[in-house]
Amino acid sequence: MQTMRTPERTRLWIGACLVDPSSDELFLNGAATKIERRTMQVLQHLAGRQGEVVSVEELLREVWADVVVTPDSVYRTISALRRALRDDPKTPQYIASIPRRGYRLEASVAPWRPAQAGVWPS
Repeated sequence: MQTMRTPERTRLWIGACLVDPSSDELFLNGAATKIERRTMQVLQHLAGRQGEVVSVEELLREVWADVVVTPDSVYRTISALRRALRDDPKTPQYIASIPRRGYRLEASVAPWRPAQAGVWPS
């Protein structure tokens, strides 16, 4: 599967959620949710590997490369993302847990285009 690398500040549609990395915000059903910077980085990394299993070790290596943390940091971040996305881990529409392997972004990923300005929150 071809991976989609996304520039750090590119606005994306992830499923029905509009993601703005420049402000660390998610827009879902008309509501904005601010998330922490590393949480956004995890979401962007999963989006860049949409449909693929991403291990906890890979997320630690890619997102927390500059600090020493435990896998609990990943678990808490995934939990925060699920809350922000209103995603149920038992019936995921966004982030699926793959037992003993990692996580997979289930939702579609597409770039936001300036022509879609009418749907962008002001």
